Amino acid sequence: MSERPPALDQPVTMALIGTAAWAVLITIGAAATVGWNAALSTAFGGLLAVANLAAFAFIGRGVLAGGPKSRFWGMMGALKFAVLLGAGFLLLRSGLIDGFAFAIGYGALPLGVASSAFAGGGEPGEPLEQDETGDRGRDLVAGAPTKGPRD
Repeated sequence: MSERPPALDQPVTMALIGTAAWAVLITIGAAATVGWNAALSTAFGGLLAVANLAAFAFIGRGVLAGGPKSRFWGMMGALKFAVLLGAGFLLLRSGLIDGFAFAIGYGALPLGVASSAFAGGGEPGEPLEQDETGDRGRDLVAGAPTKGPRD
C-alpha cells in the first residue's frame, strides 16, 4: 500500500499561476524598456522562481503527509535548495545574464504569492476547535492553568 501525499490545493495552485503571470509581465516590461538581454535575464529569474515554488509545494506536501517517506522528502528539500543555489550560480557565472535583471525576475515569486493571497487564492481552513489547539486551557510557556474565558 503506497502513501500518496495530498494533491496541491487551490491556494498553492493560484500562487503558482500568479508567480508565472508576474514573471511574464516582468519579462515583457524588461523587453519593452531595457532590452533583450534584460528580458532574457528576467525570464530566467522568473522561470527559476516558478520552478522553486513548484518544487517547494510538492516537497512540502510530501513532508506534511507524514509516514516513512517524510525523511526522503526532507532530503529532497535540501537537494532543492542546493539545486536552486547551483542553478543561480551557474547562470550568473556564465555571463549570459545580468544579475540585477535576474533578481528582478526572481521577484515574481513574492509578487505572485502575495497577489494570489489578495486575489482570494482559496478558502481558508475551518477554525480549530478548542480541544484541537493542544493547549487545553493551559499556559503554553509555564504549563500552568490559564485564567480567562476558558476557565
